[in-house]
Formats: sequence, structure tokens, C-alpha cells
Amino acid sequence: MLIRHDKMQSIILILMLSMLFTAVIGGAAQKKKPAIKPKLQKNAGTVLRTRVLKEFRDAFHVPPASKMIQSYHTGKIRYYKEARGEQRVPAQAHQVAVVLQLTDCGIKMRYLWELSYYKLETEWIFQNMSQMQSKQLTWPKKKHPSLDQSEMKKILAEGIAKQYSGAEIQGVTILNNKPTWRLCVPEFQVTSKVALVMKNEVYNTITRYECLFTSTIAYQNSMWAHIQSGCTYKGNMVPDCHIGTMCRELSAESTVPQLADADALALLRAAFEGEYGLKKNNVTVETFSLIGRQPPEDFSKKIRCTMRAGFSMDEEKETVDNSGSKTIANVRAVYECVVYGYLQYSFEEKKWEGVIESCCSSGKENCGLSCSNPHKGCRRSGEK
Repeated sequence: MLIRHDKMQSIILILMLSMLFTAVIGGAAQKKKPAIKPKLQKNAGTVLRTRVLKEFRDAFHVPPASKMIQSYHTGKIRYYKEARGEQRVPAQAHQVAVVLQLTDCGIKMRYLWELSYYKLETEWIFQNMSQMQSKQLTWPKKKHPSLDQSEMKKILAEGIAKQYSGAEIQGVTILNNKPTWRLCVPEFQVTSKVALVMKNEVYNTITRYECLFTSTIAYQNSMWAHIQSGCTYKGNMVPDCHIGTMCRELSAESTVPQLADADALALLRAAFEGEYGLKKNNVTVETFSLIGRQPPEDFSKKIRCTMRAGFSMDEEKETVDNSGSKTIANVRAVYECVVYGYLQYSFEEKKWEGVIESCCSSGKENCGLSCSNPHKGCRRSGEK
């Protein structure tokens, strides 16, 4: 019995030591839990939406001929930093929508505005507001006033000629027309092929073009009127069309009329016969031929020419006999010379005229000797 009692005590002792060891190990293994910190709220200090709406409604002015249907905060807020002096301070921008109804035709429009705030110490300061975009929500239900194609062509022809100075419209072909609305104003978007002529008053040219135009015609003051026309160039609509490079050139010609050699020679001969010294002495032009004609100059208004002339005229001839006596007799002297002149076109009188510059026996250009005194510049070949 004594031995059993000792065994029982040993077992109890072992169990107690085992429990004590487990408690010590478990306490050592247990880690200390960190203190729970409160979570910071993102974008803390956001301006209240009720304040944003109040400040928007106080600052917003309803446009004439419209009424406000509703205004609301869209929920979009933009956070950023803004420079105020030498510091960058927190700032935020709130998006507000306002719906207006136009009283003229009842359509509804939605406008998006942005209200900006910046932080001064602990307060948010309202800074400004700006319109971001607009969108038409509804469209008028009534039909467009009537406009037939003949009237549309006339409006386009007059409008394009007025918009593009110098353009003379030769013809308009309507390719497509689409009725649209610009708010309460009925419009047509028209695509047309236009044949036109451009005159250049400096170069005295006329050029024919074929253009593809996109035009806007609007109903204003109880009538249809041309608003804007731009041409289609490389697949894009160009509002301010440069006709010379963005339209197809069909032909080009001078506004100065052409002059044949025979007509040119007749004008120059008349000018030669009208020279004072020749006319005074009863000149008779026997030969007058064109031997040179230069390309037009001065924007095609001037053509320089060279002629060869043979003519006879009255002349006083002084002779001295063997005794030294002088005798003066009237003879018909014959001359040959090279004549330089030019043809000049007058837009005021719409005609060509010949001008004689000089006469030379040497054939040198611009010899500077007047044809009125042929004995100086021409070769005297004899008498008749």
C-alpha cells in the first residue's frame, strides 16, 4: 500500500509540472496585439454639396428667354493643389448641372459648371465658377418652313459670292440637304458642287474652279439666309476655304484680250504715222513690217515690238552751185529705219493702243532717237 501511495504522488507531481510548463510556454509564445488606430477619412474637409448648390444658385443668372428646370450636384469632385502666393494649398472643384428650358420652342438644355474652392487655414473659400459644356436634351417638334431647291441654290450662290470676295458663281448643284436645328432656329446643312470663277485684278487673270461646299442656311427674321460655307478638302470641312488651293482648277486665262500680229501691226503703224514730225511733213509709209514681238509684261498689259519701216516725206534740200549760191528745193526724201515701240492695253477704255518709242538705223534697241526727226535716227536712202 505504501508503494502505491508513492506512485500516485509521483503521477500527480508529473501532471502538475506538465501543466506549469505548458502555461509558461504558452504565455511566452503569445504576442502583444498592436493598438487599433482610427482610420483617416479620405479627402477630409470636402465642401458640403448643399453649400456648393447654394453658392451656385446665388451666382448663376438664368439667361433671357429661358427658365430653370433643375440644378443638382453631379457628384464629381476634383481635388488638386493650387498656387496661392508662394505656397501650394489644397483646392477642390465641384461639378454642378443645371437644366434650362427655352421658352421660344420648349427645348431643354443641360449645362455643366465647375465651382472652385481653395483652403485658407481652416476654411474653404469659394473662388469662381466656369461653364464646362452644354448639351441639348430635347429638340423642337414642329416642321421646318418650306424651302425649295431653286430658292436654296439662289441663297447659296449669293451667300458664297458674298463670303468669298471676287468669286463669280457660275452654277450650283445640290448634292444633299439635311434639316437640323440650332436650338430654336431651323437650319439646313447643304452639300453642293459649285462652279465659280475667280478674277485676279493684279495679274489680270480669270480662273475657273469646281468646289465641293458644305453650307449652313438658317431661318432668321421670317426668311431663309446663308450663314456660312466651307469647302471639303482632303475629306475635311474647312470653314475658311482657300479656293485657289482647295478647289479643282478647270482652266485659267488672261482678262487682257489677245492681239493678233496683223492687228498689232496696224495699231503700231497708225502710231508711227501720227508722229508729229512725220505727219507735219506729209509722210507716206510704204513698208511697215513686224520683225520682233516680246512676251507680254506688266501683268500681260504691255507687249514690246520691233518693226522695220520704209517711208517718204517732204523735205527741204539745200544745194550750192559752183558760184557758191545756195538753192533750197522741196523734195520727197526716202528713209529706212528700225522702229521700237510697244502695245499697251487700257482697262478703262477696254482697248489696245500703239506707242512709238524710238527709231534707229543701227538696229540697236533703245537708241533714244525720236522718229519725228528721221534724219537723225534713220538711214536716208534717196529721193523720189
